[in-house]
Amino acid sequence: MTSEHTGCVLVVAWIFVGCAAPPPRQQNPQQQPEREVSINLCHETNSLPPPVGYWVVDARATAHAAAVRYGFRTNRRVEGTRTNYSYTYYGPARDIYARVLKRVSDPDMQHSLVFRADGTGESRLIASEGLAPPPASFGWCPLQKNILQLEFPLVTVEAAFKTNEIRYPTPDGVLIFTPRK
Repeated sequence: MTSEHTGCVLVVAWIFVGCAAPPPRQQNPQQQPEREVSINLCHETNSLPPPVGYWVVDARATAHAAAVRYGFRTNRRVEGTRTNYSYTYYGPARDIYARVLKRVSDPDMQHSLVFRADGTGESRLIASEGLAPPPASFGWCPLQKNILQLEFPLVTVEAAFKTNEIRYPTPDGVLIFTPRK
């Protein structure tokens, strides 16, 4: 390739790049410049896939987590390649399990989380009589291995995370969310 051809290719490339670039902005002195909105995306700190999607409360797992502190017995049954576990609760654990299961299973009090790939999300709650307050927006990112940080406007929550479970701390204990299939 000669220097003439090289120069011609560079001029054509320069014109193409110039045409592809957006036109310069005209500043109107009366118009306020637009503020850039940036989303603070954290970098993935572990090899788990992100929790993108719709997550709902697993009522039985949440009730089990509440009752575990008070005593239970595990029964294991193996059928072929599948192992089934059942739990027997005794003493106060039985009452706590029943009370928590009833509370988180109530169709008038359903809580869900929506995680988007851009690092934002929504916490949704359906209150009694089907009333739904506006969703609470949050930003999220993996803080460290198996920990998600959810940043709401007034509070930051650190939730334990596995690929099939999010343990969301509450003043009463923990809500366990699983992905909706």
